Amino acid sequence: MVRINGARVKEIREQQGLTQLYVATVVEVTTDTISRWENRRYPSIKRENAEKLAQALTVELADFLDGAEEDLPPSENVAPVDILEPPPLELSAPVRHHPRWPLLFTGAVVLLLAVFLFFDHSPRAPIVQGFAAERFLPAQVAPGQLFPVLLQVTSDPGSDISIIISETLPPDCIFNISVPAAGVYNRKDGIIKWVARQQGGLSTFAYLVQSPAEAVLGDQLVFSGRILPGKATPVTVVGGTRMTIGSVHWADGNGDMRIDDEEILKVYDLFSELPDFDYHRDLVDDLWAAEGYRRDEQSGAFIPQDRPGVKGQMP
Repeated sequence: MVRINGARVKEIREQQGLTQLYVATVVEVTTDTISRWENRRYPSIKRENAEKLAQALTVELADFLDGAEEDLPPSENVAPVDILEPPPLELSAPVRHHPRWPLLFTGAVVLLLAVFLFFDHSPRAPIVQGFAAERFLPAQVAPGQLFPVLLQVTSDPGSDISIIISETLPPDCIFNISVPAAGVYNRKDGIIKWVARQQGGLSTFAYLVQSPAEAVLGDQLVFSGRILPGKATPVTVVGGTRMTIGSVHWADGNGDMRIDDEEILKVYDLFSELPDFDYHRDLVDDLWAAEGYRRDEQSGAFIPQDRPGVKGQMP
């Protein structure tokens, strides 16, 4: 048994933008157990679970142990019944076992790998005049659905200059929110602009946009954009420029009407460095936790449901 600092566990989880459902699934316990750990109702837990918790949070075990104390002395190995963690509960749906290798990469490497596999991706943008900008889009989106777009701006080390980032949305698409907050949104022309200070390295901008409600399946949405580094010549945003109107959720990369383990990991890896970006994480979690989902034709909402023949199937 080891003693953990529940408040520290919660702080790390929230800093990384992880939900209790995600952490519980990796550790193979219930969300109720994670909540008890974070609220210090069960400060002593099995070392095996503590190690899994560290893997889920991508930190060292020592980062959330209670002070410098780790393994309890033999005389303290049996804690009072009221502070021991409860046995794992049977879940109505089978607990999914995540491949552990993605959790071993550093945040930057995982982010780049996830973006490459999950989003519409072109070869890395060449740095021109010391700057480059690249866009990442989901492969497809349903009519009227909100979906995220990411922009990555890179610049030569040591650079320090103000830039303007300008994105032009496809016709009839509607801007929702962005992180960091956009400085200008011209709805008539579909133009979003940010003013930022680029001080070398990599900067990430994310925004949420709604696809046209009247779009027809198979239609293409085309994005364009550029960055203006001071008085230098504008640099075109490259990478993903087109996405297709379909009937599946944007996180369902292969379009099989379910969000599988690999797809949910890519979503979390992609947005782990943007904890304040609300891409409707709870809905994505709910769709992943179910055996599949369907899209209500009238409301356009995505509804979690079990597959035929699976216990607990929704009517």
